[in-house]
Parts: sequence; structure tokens; C-alpha cells
Amino acid sequence: MFGVVDLVDATNEKGESVKIDSQPFIWEIDNRDAFKTMGIPFTKLSQMKRLPVQHNITLNTEERKLPNGNSFYLPTASLDISKTIELVDSDQDTFANFLAWVENYNSYIINEWDVQAGQKYDAEDNAVVGDFIDIEEGVA
Repeated sequence: MFGVVDLVDATNEKGESVKIDSQPFIWEIDNRDAFKTMGIPFTKLSQMKRLPVQHNITLNTEERKLPNGNSFYLPTASLDISKTIELVDSDQDTFANFLAWVENYNSYIINEWDVQAGQKYDAEDNAVVGDFIDIEEGVA
């Protein structure tokens, strides 16, 4: 998930209040329950034919207890459809930066796959190709 976050009542590691300006963020959601929860506002926006950047989504957490007594926290999302955010030119810069990040990340993944596939298959492929192709050097 890509977005811009405003931290309300933010605190530092010492618990002291700090003011943090709006910041772009990337959140890779790998928890199944969190993924489903975060999908709800996006599904609603899609049904309304609205862009996610046109509305605020307020996030909190909900404590869940484990059988051993430990806790973990899942996000909760509240979509505010009562106010529409007007897009400005600087939003286009943010979109462009997110798209550049996606393109760069996709290129990285493709290159890594090529490297891994090349290491795995080159020796095998070369042996097979060598069995049926006979290349003579220096022939004009």
C-alpha cells in the first residue's frame, strides 16, 4: 500500500510528543487478517468509483490475545467519505515518485529472476543446445 501519512499525537521512543509533517509511506501488508481489513475501504471506494487519494482513511490498532497470553495488534481502518480531498500539483509528484518506485522494484525483481533462472538453466540449456548445434569458427 502506498500513501501519505499524517501521524496524530505521535510520540518518539521515549514517549515524548513530537510533530511530524505528512510523509509518504509504503506498507507491505503480509498478515492475512490485516490484508482483508485494509481491503475493505478500497473496495468501498472502488464501488463508489472514487480514488483512494480523494479520501482519508484513519488507522488504529486492535489488540488480539494469543492462547499463550501474548498479544499482537491488527490494523483497523475507518474511511471518511464525507470529505473529498482536492488533488493539487504536488500530488502528481508524489504519484510519479510512487510509480517510479514500483517500476524500479519490478525491474529489480525481473533482474533477480533472470539471474536465478540463468544460474539454474544455463548449464543444462547449453549442454542440450551443444548436442544439436555444431558451430564452426572461422567459416565465411
